[in-house]
Amino acid sequence: MSKIKVALILCPWLLVCTVSSAQLKIIGGEGATLDDLEREGTFVTVLLQNPTGRADNLRIAGVHDETITFTMSNGEFLPFVRARVKEIRVQEEGRVSRIRPRALDSPLSDEEQSVVDRAAERALEIFQKSQGNQILRISAAVVLAASDHEDKDNALQYLQKLASGNDVPTAMLATSYLYAVGLPPDPKVVAAGFESGNRGARALAANIAGLTNNQDFLREVETMLNDSTREIFPAAAVAIGRMNLRSGLPHLYEAMEALTEEKGEAAVFALSEMGGEDVHQRMLQMLETSRGVTWFRVLRVLFALDDARAKKIMKEEALLQPAYKRAAGILITEDGDFDGKLFLREYIKRAEDPNMKNLIHKAQVATTLFSAGDIQAKSHLQRLVNTKPSEIYAKGRTGDKAFKKAAATAVQTQSLAFIAETGSRELLSLLVAPLESADRVVAITACTAAMAIGNPEFGMRLQDIGL
Repeated sequence: MSKIKVALILCPWLLVCTVSSAQLKIIGGEGATLDDLEREGTFVTVLLQNPTGRADNLRIAGVHDETITFTMSNGEFLPFVRARVKEIRVQEEGRVSRIRPRALDSPLSDEEQSVVDRAAERALEIFQKSQGNQILRISAAVVLAASDHEDKDNALQYLQKLASGNDVPTAMLATSYLYAVGLPPDPKVVAAGFESGNRGARALAANIAGLTNNQDFLREVETMLNDSTREIFPAAAVAIGRMNLRSGLPHLYEAMEALTEEKGEAAVFALSEMGGEDVHQRMLQMLETSRGVTWFRVLRVLFALDDARAKKIMKEEALLQPAYKRAAGILITEDGDFDGKLFLREYIKRAEDPNMKNLIHKAQVATTLFSAGDIQAKSHLQRLVNTKPSEIYAKGRTGDKAFKKAAATAVQTQSLAFIAETGSRELLSLLVAPLESADRVVAITACTAAMAIGNPEFGMRLQDIGL
């Protein structure tokens, strides 16, 4: 069977033809034509209409009167009827985009909207019944504030009251969530967070300063880099990366070799965010001399900076090392590598003890596969978001019901968080059962995931604040 026939069997809607091809638009590329994009082998994103759809990391293989044929990262052909194509977007700098899909600018279907509406109603129920649990109540208020529910204004007022209160840690938490729903942070509250003796409040203040690139707090953020505690330094490093404060680079280079995971991961994020030839050259030097976890951190920064050698090493070396193969497989799959996709498919099928750590790893792999176009990964996610305590393997604690329940809750909530990050409306159906969970932590996490998909801007800001 030809590759084109395989693509048409997998995507029968490609044959639908309803709109004039005159509406085809090319976004980006400084006036490039379809022929230009084909000749240059440029990576593009295709947006479809009636029904809507999206495909990333494609190259144009042929332009015809009625169809446009693309090649996918695995080399297979993917033909689209021209009238089905709403627009073609040239991917930034011709690079393969990292997988972070969001919902399209078209309305949700009635079935999808019903899940999002139920999430708001369930959040209201939890908000009303969580008087003694402030964190749960705040989480419920955030979902309502991001929705179109009639109680949205009440939820906003609750969060704003907390943000203006005297308890600085709570005020900073509420301010962070108000940012997630689209309201600008109050600089006075952020300043109070920096001045607080509470490490959590200071970390949240640095996070907000970085996200809003508030130059008024540069000195405070830079000072925090001298605090080596696991709460303060990572928040400061992430903010430094977002604010591109290059005087902080020596601290970040040093943190790449840190023993604590939090510091090392923050340095990876910040250096990847900042980039630049100085960072690139320093990472190349460190790649030659570093070992173990430091080596892999350096490799990840270079990979994020699109270093060709790093991509080769990630696939040919890191993918073969037990300590790094899962993370390497995820990275190269997100980068459009078909071999990475094959590796993750085998990984997720591998028999392992169903303990909390392994199940969470498989949830991350499943969402990566789904975002990379593997529809079968949805069935893996469905099982994981409905994990039961009896399904948890707990060595030496087989009779510990409380431990197994907590482990099952962790697997469910992490799986739901991964689903939220995909922004895929196709996964909304998986949230129906968790929304009704008697475990309110699971239920509110499902509510948040549903709203993150239904309200893409909220979903992206929520992912940015990391709460």
